[in-house]
Amino acid sequence: MTFDKTWACGLAALGLAACSPALNWREVHPPDSGVVALFPCKPQRLARNVTLAGAMVRMAMSSCSAAGATYALSDADVGDPAKVADALTQLRAAATGNISGNTTAASAFMVAGMTPHPLAERVTIEGRKAE
Repeated sequence: MTFDKTWACGLAALGLAACSPALNWREVHPPDSGVVALFPCKPQRLARNVTLAGAMVRMAMSSCSAAGATYALSDADVGDPAKVADALTQLRAAATGNISGNTTAASAFMVAGMTPHPLAERVTIEGRKAE
């Protein structure tokens, strides 16, 4: 059996397509955050100073888009555990407002090693991009 170049190129293209899924999950260790996250694409990391719970803090975000969705993780150290509730409430309101969104799902969230908090939640917010 002989293969011509067209057949070989077709097989190569099929093999490459099978190796490039839309969601290519990887473990990410955002610097200075102390967390490990799974992302379906290679995230970019941006940071800026924001006022959160009455104090100026450095807030960083790792994010990427894949298969029509945006995946993101933000982290900030408010320093004082007593400010966590205010910070979480402000962050959720800002995230919802920034995309004119609505919360479509929320459930308690716990990460190994974190201090439990009743406002620590996994939240799904659906909205739209600014145009």
